[in-house]
Parts: sequence; structure tokens; C-alpha cells
Amino acid sequence: MKTPPLKYFEKKCEPSGFPPQAIESLEMSIAYSSTQDLLNVFQTLGVRTIVPQVGPSASEWGQESPLNLIAGHSIEQPGHCEIFGVKIAIWCSNGRITVSASPTAYDVTEEHYSNAAIIEANIDKHVARIRSGES
Repeated sequence: MKTPPLKYFEKKCEPSGFPPQAIESLEMSIAYSSTQDLLNVFQTLGVRTIVPQVGPSASEWGQESPLNLIAGHSIEQPGHCEIFGVKIAIWCSNGRITVSASPTAYDVTEEHYSNAAIIEANIDKHVARIRSGES
């Protein structure tokens, strides 16, 4: 498979399950330093942001919370969504927004590389702070 050169996305391969099998993904990450920074990046990418209403938490009522909040922020994890017309998976932790261009596959395909190239072309117009492969 001939793949286009990518600036921000990188292919990752990690073992999973038993017996171990290789799970591939095509990911990029974007740094954020505050809730406002996170919201600005989401707005730039066109990610729908859900900020739950303030009220008694489910745990106060003896139930597990149905929300999947970004740690340290009152914003729900975006999960599976679409940016720039491409279906992706996105999650946030430890000051990094991770975007997967291969959201439902165990193997990275040419289509995933093409989708990553579309995302990169749009990001180059909007976000200069993206760094690939940094933790």
C-alpha cells in the first residue's frame, strides 16, 4: 500500500487481547492547556461540544454517572464524530486531544490515509499548534 506523506498523523500498532493481535490506528494529537483552549480547538475543528448542566451528580444519588467527561473539565468526551467531512474518533486526556482517522478499524487502510490527508489540509489552514507524536 502506497501511502501519502503525512505531517501530523502517525500510524500506531499496539498488541491487544489474548492471544495478542496487532491493533493499528492512524492518530494525531493536539495540545491544549485550559478549558477555553480546548473549546477553541473543538470550535476550529467543528467538533460539537456538550457541556452538561450543573446539578446534583448521579453519584450523589448513589448511581454511576452516565457522562464521560474530560478529566478536569466539565465537557463530555466527543467520541465518534466528524470533522471536515471525515468520520473520526476523538478523545482527550492529559492536555492532549487525540484524533483517530481509523475510528472503527483494527487495520489502517488507504482510505484512512486519504481521510487523514483531508484533515491535515484543513488543519493547516486553521491550527498551527499541532504536534505529531508528542506525549
